Amino acid sequence: KALGESTRKAWKKGKEYLSDDPETYKRGADQKLKELGAEIAELRTNSTGLKERTYFLTRIEALELQHKFAANQLAALPAEEVKKGREGERSRVDTVIGHLEDYVDLAKQELREFDAVR
Repeated sequence: KALGESTRKAWKKGKEYLSDDPETYKRGADQKLKELGAEIAELRTNSTGLKERTYFLTRIEALELQHKFAANQLAALPAEEVKKGREGERSRVDTVIGHLEDYVDLAKQELREFDAVR
């Protein structure tokens, strides 16, 4: 797959997101974060020649920080909050993961556009 092409299923379209079972939900969210972490690492690797675009390198650092934040939020999410459904603390985890997906896709698109003009 070309960099910038997203082949992953969106978090909010997956069965794990819809599940109120804490084990299913947390397993799915953890897998989603692993996928996003790999994509962020790929962005880091493919942006090594962009030293003049410090803002883009800062964007990747921000993605790494957001990923770590999401992982910490997920780890601290009590099972009873998952059982409540898509409200409260669980909603905040879902929102962070959803935004992280969007921002990773945007960074991949921008990197692909950089490659097109190099």
